[in-house]
Amino acid sequence: MTNEQVQKVFHKAVAMCDESGFHSPILIQHVEYNRCKKSYGYCKTHRDMFGAISTIYVSKYYVDKCNEQQLLETLVHECLHSWAFCVGENGHKGKWLQAANVMNKKYGMNISRCADYKDENGVSIFKDEKIAKYILKCPKCGKIYIQQRMSKCVKHPDWFSCGVCRTTLERIK
Repeated sequence: MTNEQVQKVFHKAVAMCDESGFHSPILIQHVEYNRCKKSYGYCKTHRDMFGAISTIYVSKYYVDKCNEQQLLETLVHECLHSWAFCVGENGHKGKWLQAANVMNKKYGMNISRCADYKDENGVSIFKDEKIAKYILKCPKCGKIYIQQRMSKCVKHPDWFSCGVCRTTLERIK
């Protein structure tokens, strides 16, 4: 998706929230990109001398692979966080959850605390071997384990076994 397409979907998400009664008095400036490999997006709200300002960040890896509906659901999710901040709540419970349920019913969306979007091949967007820093593989059953950070299992894969067949893992990247 191009930046113009992302901004267009963002304005649509804000309009949908406003239309449903979840207008955020906080200024939501725009969408920015980050390099997160585990989250689709997040909303960061900060106060300054002029009031509160929210910025929505989305992963550039996610934007490259998602479709418009997936991006819309993510941006609505984050706009609801900005609204919930105004009513004194944060997180994925209480009023945020009620607002997400209203949006789900009204627009047929699937807004939840966690999402696992798939690309056109049915593979989870963040399970892409191209963006993975480390990859472990089971030599017996072929299960792939993708890691973004150096950890014990990356340093010493021979200490760990496959969750499916209990065979010792091998590091392939």
